[in-house]
Amino acid sequence: MKKYESVIIITPELVNEKLEKFIEKVNKKLSEYTIITQTSELGLKRLAYTVKGKNEGWYVCYEFEIADKDEEKSKTIIKEIEKYFKIQEQILKSIVVGRE
Repeated sequence: MKKYESVIIITPELVNEKLEKFIEKVNKKLSEYTIITQTSELGLKRLAYTVKGKNEGWYVCYEFEIADKDEEKSKTIIKEIEKYFKIQEQILKSIVVGRE
């Protein structure tokens, strides 16, 4: 299995129930493609620079695996995840990286 890690930064306007619902929505979408091994909510943090007019955001870190051993299919799944993150207005920034 291929292992990956992703960090997303969510807009600071989402709080309490709205934030939890959004994180659940992202978890559900990731679960369609991957096996989530860990989710860490790192809290509200100040950004190093302004992103989309915001100076802070909620950090959430995911560790997940892709069961498919086909390299091309794994790349396609990662592209789908990145695309999903980009079209979510609530996500300020995101990154997906492979792990050893």
